[in-house]
Amino acid sequence: MSPGTREIIRLALVNDATVSEEARGRLFDLIDGKMNQEGGGVGPLLLTMRDAAARLGVSRVTFWRLVKDGVFKPVEITEGVFRYRRLDVECFATQQSLYRPVRRG
Repeated sequence: MSPGTREIIRLALVNDATVSEEARGRLFDLIDGKMNQEGGGVGPLLLTMRDAAARLGVSRVTFWRLVKDGVFKPVEITEGVFRYRRLDVECFATQQSLYRPVRRG
């Protein structure tokens, strides 16, 4: 979302008396990327490979293998620049993923 769009939304929210303070604060957090749409976790919606690996407590090489195995689908921000959904990483970490390890060797 562009900074101009963000400011227009902020201005509309501030001037709308039907929006409660709590809802306004949550919407500001969502706009700023501090909360996902489901109302969970604070942080960016997309993670770098390094950040995603750190959240899982694995090396970047291990995370890369998970990507290669199709566990995580990269989001291409611009040509050659990839990020990973924080929600996917959190679901994997809490065993809500459908991933089953592949035996190697």
